[in-house]
Amino acid sequence: AEYMGISSFILRSSMPLVMLCGRPCTGKSTRAAQLARFIAEERGQECIVINEESLGLDRNAGFASPDDEKRMRGAIKAAIERAVCADAVVIADWMNHIKGFRYELFCLAKAQATQSCVLHCEVDLRTAREWNSAREPPEARYAAALLDDLWTRFETPNAKQRWDKPVFEALGADAPTPCAEIVAHLFESAAPVPNMATVQGRVADTNFVTELDRITRDVVNKLIAWLAEGALPGDLIPGTAESFARVVTAAELRRIRKTFLSLASMTPPQLDQVESFFIRYIVSAVNA
Repeated sequence: AEYMGISSFILRSSMPLVMLCGRPCTGKSTRAAQLARFIAEERGQECIVINEESLGLDRNAGFASPDDEKRMRGAIKAAIERAVCADAVVIADWMNHIKGFRYELFCLAKAQATQSCVLHCEVDLRTAREWNSAREPPEARYAAALLDDLWTRFETPNAKQRWDKPVFEALGADAPTPCAEIVAHLFESAAPVPNMATVQGRVADTNFVTELDRITRDVVNKLIAWLAEGALPGDLIPGTAESFARVVTAAELRRIRKTFLSLASMTPPQLDQVESFFIRYIVSAVNA
């Protein structure tokens, strides 16, 4: 039971990824905002929504040529990759219209041992054109020819493909956004286990092992010093919003560290996240 608890904690170190997917002007941003509100209200969890607007990209210029489109995809992927390592659910509010790109995002999430899913949004072409014409400011609108071109290039997600699984759907302007179903999948289903090729490099990296040992040792030493100063159950751990629900001994902290190191060597977190993950794990273990 202890092993599974620690394993589950580490596998949930990175936050989930939701890939919006659909043709231009099919309600993706509206659905993304609804989902972000639902997650904040029901789970108390922050969301990071990534789209052209958040990155300051011009959608028409981004599709001016194949090279421009490739650069725009690269910018969006890089932003998603950075965000997946944060303490927030990542919502990729873009067309994600190419199955190969969705596969890349799926692999990105899997490498972080975190859950992902696809939300397919769709309306008819006439409605999409009307919504595009109503966009404000006018610079936010797709050029009419570009909208029609992207409409024909869309590669519909296939639930039989592992990188598109599961696919949640919001088909039609009046269709509800399946927020509850998405949240249940993201937070209540088992996280994927990275391929050995994904984690082997970090495990074998001597610097990673050394830094992991140093960071966790420093955390334990600081906590022991803080407790020795008279900290009581319920007091916030310095620099965090966490607290212990009961008295903790130095020996117990060292035992927790030893077990964490064992699990972290098999499913390594990012080095810049080790300290926050380790503190949260200690609190979780003590307060369980």
